[in-house]
Amino acid sequence: MTDEEVFGLEDRDAVRKYALQNAIEYSGKGQPGSVLGRVLGEREQLRTRVNSLLSLVEKEVTRANSIAREDGIEGVRKELESLAPEARPR
Repeated sequence: MTDEEVFGLEDRDAVRKYALQNAIEYSGKGQPGSVLGRVLGEREQLRTRVNSLLSLVEKEVTRANSIAREDGIEGVRKELESLAPEARPR
């Protein structure tokens, strides 16, 4: 099953948002554990699927860190702003 089949768009967007925020906060060295904790704090209903969720989190953290390496933190900020402008760190 793909992430699209397991998780809804809102769940995937929440994971992506927190992965991008984490990459910004840690200068392109985001950590899956931190992102997982934030996602589960916001979306408690996902606790029953934590193993599948961790796989998605790892993928999104890798993606966010890759954006930071290739485009710098500003690239990550732009991505976050287009996804969730209200979530952009100050």
